Amino acid sequence: MAIKTFDHAWANLEHKYIEELIQIENQARSMVVEAIMLEKQLSSLEEQIVDSGNHRPSEQACEKARQDLVQSFGQLNAVANHRRKGRDDLKADILEAAMRAKAERKDNGDDKDTFDAAGLLADDVLKSFEALRVYLRQVEQCLECIDPHLCNNSGLVDRLVDWEESWEIGNRYLKSEGTLDTLCDLVDSIQRLQALEPTLGSMCEDCDVQLFLVLPRLLVLRYLVVPEQQTDLLQSLLPHRFQPASESCPAQAGVELAELASSFAQTRQAATDQHEVVDNSASTWHFFARSALGTPGEAAPGAMEAFMRELESWSVEVQRYCADDWNQCCAVLVQCLSNSVREQRLRSVANFDV
Repeated sequence: MAIKTFDHAWANLEHKYIEELIQIENQARSMVVEAIMLEKQLSSLEEQIVDSGNHRPSEQACEKARQDLVQSFGQLNAVANHRRKGRDDLKADILEAAMRAKAERKDNGDDKDTFDAAGLLADDVLKSFEALRVYLRQVEQCLECIDPHLCNNSGLVDRLVDWEESWEIGNRYLKSEGTLDTLCDLVDSIQRLQALEPTLGSMCEDCDVQLFLVLPRLLVLRYLVVPEQQTDLLQSLLPHRFQPASESCPAQAGVELAELASSFAQTRQAATDQHEVVDNSASTWHFFARSALGTPGEAAPGAMEAFMRELESWSVEVQRYCADDWNQCCAVLVQCLSNSVREQRLRSVANFDV
């Protein structure tokens, strides 16, 4: 009788234990299930818009569904993304900014010279978002395969890593029109320089180590050539070198940066007097950029060498003041200049893995 009572009690214990395990696993998977439901709602609304045309109520509902899905991605990212920061503060306004950038690129006839950088960053945001949506559609067919410890699901983590990285960049560059314009101008200027200087083209193609010394020089130099077009980008990297903007006055260069601009103007004038450079921004950019690449001109060598030493100290400061910000900016520049595609995304989308 005692053994029978014990067996019955043990069976009840095992039953309750298994029930609790199932409940815990279902609760862990519930974040993925919720994301799947939100993705389905968004897909349904998108189909309605396609079927009925640009119907305003449907567009508003679609916008709200996108916001909910992005919020769900943030929650998943905070729990599962152990390889990066696990941010949950990347909002739908980043997606909206990417969609605007793509629309502007299309409206301008897909002008690669002007909009290639913006289009590439927008593509990264949109494709990382779509990659997660595709994952949810696929994983719905095998929910039982999802590890309750979400960080153990490599397919999910791969896509979240790509999503967080792309959206961090979008948050910094796509949401700010001024910063995006300066980035596009810098990329466009360096691309034009590549056509004139094969050395730079080889550096970009091979991702030569010398390129990562040259890029910060070119960034500061581009500001000196056209400060009205480049203030936002340099200010985002060296905010302490600018006087704060006010309602009546935009951000102005601080004392040290103004001194560098004065030194640049003197060196430019010396080169102009020697008839080595035409007094316009395109010729000035090419002339000084050649020196930044390590192929100095012949005019006023003493003045040029002194200026390049001064420029180099600013180049080092750009790299060191906030290394994370510069590393992110540098990665964006290299991606735009090499027109590279994220191999991780292509691999993860091509081969589904829970």
